[in-house]
Amino acid sequence: MKKFGIAFSLTLLGFESFTNNIVIKLIPLLLLVLLLLYNIFNQKNKRRITPPPYIYILLCIIIMGTIRNNHPNSSITHEIYRLSCFLLVIITFIQTINTTTIKLENDLHKLFYWTIYIPIFILILINILGHLIGLTSIRDMEVNLGEALILSEFGIHVDRVLFPFAIGFNSYSIIVGIFLLLSIYSLLFYNRYKLITIIGFALSTATLLLIDTRSALLYPFILLPVVFYIRKKPKMPSFIWATPLIMIFGSALLMTILTFAVKIPELAFLGRSSTDFETGNSRSFIWLISSLEFISFKPIHLIGYGEYGHYKSGASLEWSNIFGQWGDSSDLITPHSVFYSILFDYGYIGLLLIIIFQYKIISLISKYWKSSTTTSILLALILFYWNLIGVTEAAFGFYTPNILILLILFSIFAHSQDSLNSNHKEITLPSIKYSA
Repeated sequence: MKKFGIAFSLTLLGFESFTNNIVIKLIPLLLLVLLLLYNIFNQKNKRRITPPPYIYILLCIIIMGTIRNNHPNSSITHEIYRLSCFLLVIITFIQTINTTTIKLENDLHKLFYWTIYIPIFILILINILGHLIGLTSIRDMEVNLGEALILSEFGIHVDRVLFPFAIGFNSYSIIVGIFLLLSIYSLLFYNRYKLITIIGFALSTATLLLIDTRSALLYPFILLPVVFYIRKKPKMPSFIWATPLIMIFGSALLMTILTFAVKIPELAFLGRSSTDFETGNSRSFIWLISSLEFISFKPIHLIGYGEYGHYKSGASLEWSNIFGQWGDSSDLITPHSVFYSILFDYGYIGLLLIIIFQYKIISLISKYWKSSTTTSILLALILFYWNLIGVTEAAFGFYTPNILILLILFSIFAHSQDSLNSNHKEITLPSIKYSA
């Protein structure tokens, strides 16, 4: 478990985006290969965790979208490297679960802690330490995006920080927001690993304040009332089945909410400009242009254009003027919506598969709600968060590679309960206690 955590944390750092040094790039890849071989040759348990067919189908869709990458600077070598790391993390994670099957029933919390929580903790810690010693990101196109507005409300006037190993403000904030959610949940409902959880909570909160990404910071706290409500239920509340609908109708709902929010002066500090609430930080224009692409059906809409489909379709050329500070890269800006990015890249078939993917996880949550309530709530929260953040961000595919990997790992983790309970043994799954 710890070996996987170390290898995964190096993968999360995303060396391929920040260096051309082949040796540095190969470090996480080689570690994953060595760990996979180690696990295979030390496999002593007969029990096997095998992902269901829908996960394999989803992986095929992702791979096909990546192969059809429309980025003008994309290269075959880069795509092979990304896919190799992506698939090796998933395969090694499955093999790690298999090698710890004997202890899994009693130490499920430890598995989650070392394989998912700690790697994200290391990523955030390294970024903060790197920033403190003066390391800067080579992705300086975003650096001059102004002051951290939330901190300025407390009299702290600093520029937004693009951390050295962050692909971008929004992409990095999504994974930090998930970590904050896990930390809050752990502090409230678990008794183990308190010190690391407190540190993790502080680091993730500070990071999001410096990035100044409002949704990633607010959603973990907004979801708290939901947690307290559903924890009292003897079975999974039926409204959880509606979670995927957030992805589909979230943009329309958000614009409706912002129409009323603009009338509340106390919320003005959350906007970056005077028109932020009216336009959703210009997202309403982007979503309108995206909608126009799909009003008239085209056969390519069934499978999508491939990665950077919004660029291939020409839609992003229509909204590129909004992102003038990005220079030549303004044409590549995503539609800032997981719904539209999936449609552009993977088409209607891809969207359907991702909806099925979510409902399969929800069915597992419902199935084990009574025997493993804490685990079930945790998985439900992650789905809630991903759908909420996906309303305004392209939180799927290799635009946010770390989130893509985590979604697959969470689904495998959820399915591991199903595989374990399919044995002819009476099993009572413990609550996950994964952080300090």
